[in-house]
Amino acid sequence: MTVGFDLAAWRESAPITAEAALERYRDLAARSLAGAVEPELKGFLEELGTAFAAGVTPWAQEPSARGGVVVMSVRWSQSARVHAVVRELARRHGLVCFDPQERQVLHPWVALSLSDGTRVENPDAERIAAALGSLSRSRYYAILERAEQDYVQVGYGESAEGGASYALERRSGSADRHHRCELPDLARVTRAFEAFAAGEDGWEAGFEWYRVEF
Repeated sequence: MTVGFDLAAWRESAPITAEAALERYRDLAARSLAGAVEPELKGFLEELGTAFAAGVTPWAQEPSARGGVVVMSVRWSQSARVHAVVRELARRHGLVCFDPQERQVLHPWVALSLSDGTRVENPDAERIAAALGSLSRSRYYAILERAEQDYVQVGYGESAEGGASYALERRSGSADRHHRCELPDLARVTRAFEAFAAGEDGWEAGFEWYRVEF
């Protein structure tokens, strides 16, 4: 019986797909444990230890650095608790966070693109709000991406009454994980973008999603 699952974190210079992340994870994890821990991983490991110094240990096996990757074996009962902390620490240290069981990769950066060609790397909440507030008939589309198939996007439209309407979409992986909802409220769209950019768990709750068929 499986008592836990793995998470991993390492440095990448550009976004990668889940498939490429899985290959990278297997390659890095198979390397020798010998040698000093890289500086960017050492800081991550130290903060990880501090975060879980008190209370019940979440580890099925203590985290270790293996030739460029931190491997964490987590108890199932501690899943939600560990995911939230590891994602935030990976983002802060500029590391990719990878779940090899679900084939999900979370990058430490995001890029915001608009239909007129405007592109902003790692936008803060203020820039996200300003960009979405500028959506119109001529600037009708925005997408916030972590990777090719990990993004949230919105299309601007107008309702029959002449007011604004928004088609909010999210995708994480394959086409069967592409969902949409219709919203009249830009504030909710903006909040969704900001939460996605921050890597918040459960940001998609509270929306009436339906799966998009391709």
